[in-house]
Amino acid sequence: MRLKIKGYDIDDLSLKKAKLNLKYYKINNFELENKDVTTVKNFSYFATDLPYGKSSKISKQLDNLYLDFFENLKIYRGCVIFPDSINYKKYLKNFKIKNRRIEN
Repeated sequence: MRLKIKGYDIDDLSLKKAKLNLKYYKINNFELENKDVTTVKNFSYFATDLPYGKSSKISKQLDNLYLDFFENLKIYRGCVIFPDSINYKKYLKNFKIKNRRIEN
């Protein structure tokens, strides 16, 4: 993989687990940072599994967290995983969605 991976989380334990996963899969070109991802606005590509608010550490209401994340986001391509309980369409209304796949 020729991309440099950057990972952000506000929970140190989650960052430690992410590091273990990256090392396990022999991915060495990465940077992990304790940072609120809603403050990062520009990505060429991204993949995320946003918090569900059940066992995740979140710093604000879940709805506000999702709105803040997508509000000013500038991306070329991304992948987002949403739980069944989230109405994802209201967060993605300003984005073109191609090759959408919803699985149960």
